[in-house]
Amino acid sequence: MNKVIIHRQDWGTTAHMNAFSNRGRDVNLPRTKAFEYYTNLYNETACEQAFHITNAPDECLTPEQFNMRKGFTGPCVSVGDMIEIVSDEGSTDRYICDHIGWVHVSRNLYPNLAIEHENV
Repeated sequence: MNKVIIHRQDWGTTAHMNAFSNRGRDVNLPRTKAFEYYTNLYNETACEQAFHITNAPDECLTPEQFNMRKGFTGPCVSVGDMIEIVSDEGSTDRYICDHIGWVHVSRNLYPNLAIEHENV
């Protein structure tokens, strides 16, 4: 199973507003771990699942998705938020939610990536 970690961009700051003007691609903006769950999905498919389970009403979720969302208190995944996917083999991929779709983020290109790993 792969671990999916949702990192929220800080709301109510000029940094968050700049994410909208930069199409959510500023990887160096501060983000805080907001939620995590496990799935068999990977890459952008896992990102789409994270978006769906945090945005959809309960009646639009499968029983499996509903169980994944237990403990989630919001807010929903939106532009500028980062999805981190850690495979069961230990590799990590990161994607930023764009206005449409996802932007893949390489740790090699952004060694100072600003995310906090806090317990939720």
